[in-house]
Amino acid sequence: MRVREHLKRMPQSILVLLTMPALIALSIAALPLPLYWIDSNYAEGFMSPFVLQIDPESAHTLLSAVATGAITALSLTYSLVLLVFTLAAGNIGPRLLRRFTTEPVNQVTAGILGGTFLFSLVTMMMIREDYLPKLTISVAGFLAILSVLQLIYFVRHVSTTVTIDDEIAAISRKLFRDIEALMDRDSKWDIEEDENGYSYSIPAGRTGYVGHIDETEAVRRAKDLGIAIRLAQPAGDYILEGEKLLLTTGQVDEEEAVELANLVNIEESRSDSRNVEFSINLLIEISLRALSPGVNDTYTARACVDSITFSLSQPVREGLPTYRRCDEDENLRLVIPGLSLQAMMDTAFHPLRRASRDNIMMASAVALALDRLAAIAADDALPLIHAHSELLIKTLELAKHPEEDLDLVRRHLPSRQ
Repeated sequence: MRVREHLKRMPQSILVLLTMPALIALSIAALPLPLYWIDSNYAEGFMSPFVLQIDPESAHTLLSAVATGAITALSLTYSLVLLVFTLAAGNIGPRLLRRFTTEPVNQVTAGILGGTFLFSLVTMMMIREDYLPKLTISVAGFLAILSVLQLIYFVRHVSTTVTIDDEIAAISRKLFRDIEALMDRDSKWDIEEDENGYSYSIPAGRTGYVGHIDETEAVRRAKDLGIAIRLAQPAGDYILEGEKLLLTTGQVDEEEAVELANLVNIEESRSDSRNVEFSINLLIEISLRALSPGVNDTYTARACVDSITFSLSQPVREGLPTYRRCDEDENLRLVIPGLSLQAMMDTAFHPLRRASRDNIMMASAVALALDRLAAIAADDALPLIHAHSELLIKTLELAKHPEEDLDLVRRHLPSRQ
């Protein structure tokens, strides 16, 4: 149980960094075992034309070169790439390093290079004076070629990920997919809920950031207790020990309350448990850095605004429901409040509005984004968009811009009908 709890508390990026390359590397390292059997039975038969005809001394030299090259490429590549990403994080945003650790290309590259190194070592240990695993040695040569090709692709991938426009586009695509998945997930249960029916609360057992909840186990326990559970604090929020963590429709004993609270993962540091908000904040951080006096790159900030507009288009058009889970009898058992449309709009446009106070070009981009959202928005989203439009104009008026500049921004703002 303790191991499971530690795995839950471990940040997902670190967990992926440890498990995926290790799994690939160990799988490749285990290949000599089945290849040994094939070598013993078929290497001198019909497979003879497809294996290297090599002597033991040359085989040792070849495997040593492959192993040395693989581990050297692995260490040097990661050292150089981490240096590049550290520099990029300083100019763009430090949270890019978390994206780096979760990139599948990086994990696969580490696994292939590490696996090639281990494969070569295991194969060298199999060589004897009376036996030479020619097929296994041939596979080592193939892995060396594969490692070179993967390394070339890896370098190309790294060069694109540190390009600001490509990075913004990648974050935008991920944000759109996360919002789409959130809406598809939350729309599965369209059930009436009495928000005033949660009369009892369960406090948090520790201080930290609210993470994921074990939904399956929570539904099962709620069914056994005959209650419904509502998460009082959404994922990503900071909570103190003793604050309300869960709300229930029925009272539970102290032991059961502790077990229910333990179903919610409380993390010591902020992670991307709330993927949508994390991606929005990442785009905001890039845009604010671009607008800082030291960088002064308005076009990068405008690209971030365009990406945020694209990502918010679907929830503005269709709204964001609340996520609900039911048991097998379709009785409501678990409610997880998600990001509201107002929370998403406020998270995105309040910092952009403040940052564009002295930048008419940026203010025009924000006004144009609001106009685009208003053109496709549902009726209940229009008042929120108009409220942000009014705040933008008030901010610019307080900055005492010329009336001509204000008129330019007003022309881009959505009109009230």
